[in-house]
Amino acid sequence: MPLYNNRGVLVFFPKDNKVFLSPNYQNLHGGGQTTQVYDGSSGAVRLLPLANGGVLTQLVSNNKVFLSSTARDLVGSTARQVYDGSLGAIEMTRTLGAGILTRVVSSNRVFLSSDNTNLTTTGTGSNTKLVYNGAAGPVRLVSLHHNKGVLAQLSQTNKVFLSPDYQNLAGGGKTTQVYNGSLGAVVLRAAGDGALVEVPSTNKVFFSPDGKNLTGGGSTIEAYNGASGKVQLRLLSGGGVLAEQLTSHATFLSKNFLNLLGGGTTQQVYDGKSGDLSFIPLVDLKTTNLTTTTQPRASRSRTSSPAPEPSGPWPGTSSPCSTRAGWTTARGSTPASSPTAHSPPSHSPSPWVRGR
Repeated sequence: MPLYNNRGVLVFFPKDNKVFLSPNYQNLHGGGQTTQVYDGSSGAVRLLPLANGGVLTQLVSNNKVFLSSTARDLVGSTARQVYDGSLGAIEMTRTLGAGILTRVVSSNRVFLSSDNTNLTTTGTGSNTKLVYNGAAGPVRLVSLHHNKGVLAQLSQTNKVFLSPDYQNLAGGGKTTQVYNGSLGAVVLRAAGDGALVEVPSTNKVFFSPDGKNLTGGGSTIEAYNGASGKVQLRLLSGGGVLAEQLTSHATFLSKNFLNLLGGGTTQQVYDGKSGDLSFIPLVDLKTTNLTTTTQPRASRSRTSSPAPEPSGPWPGTSSPCSTRAGWTTARGSTPASSPTAHSPPSHSPSPWVRGR
């Protein structure tokens, strides 16, 4: 897993759960400048790189989370425990500049930790706040680029709210409703300063440059009318999106998130004649591209909705790791909570990315 700010790569070895840090992308299993940063003695771990170059590490066995500001001692004496595991499984969403959003699976409550510590602890001496009380059920979070806030979709109603300050996720304060849920669950991906919005019930895709009016109105533009059936989208870390028409496999590059299947400045980059294909985007590890939830291409039938693609710089890979809201899970282990415990129907993206 690459670290931000060009600080190297963390390499996990499933045979013994050990993790190594290679600052120069060489000698991945030790030697040269590479150092062992976790000895595997506490079992499998989940890793979440932070924008400042640090890492959050969760022990799969007990859900405890540790913060390493240097990424050189993941759970050792210099790492700080920031969650004791007492509330059970958690889901984390990384933001750019605002800290970490943590959802407690058992209660659906969401906390915002501005300093990446005390992930679920509020009160005296803590910078952590409760930003959603869980009353409306599970919520799916998608952080927007460039610190533009977070989109929160409630699974019970499919309504989506935009919180520019990462608080009051289900309404109130500065938060506004940006989708009323009338078309069913939608698939959200951070794009530009706003979002690409897929509507599985109609196959339409909208681009909202400001994260508002997600299915039309305001500055939102219909990027694909759904007439040619389902499309598979792959956001690129350098900007733009690849759109594959699933019947023909013809693929188009749209640098402005518009005219997804041709027209305007969109270019066809593959005619589909050689059949299906997979994308592994190259990574530009700049914090300006920071986003969260990732999902690799999964096996799919032509009668099902396409699997969602990485919403940011972390492409799906064939490694033995899985990712949930940016977490890499050692040994591809079963997460502490079910991926369906918080989510819209199967056509909506699960926050888990399962290595194949």
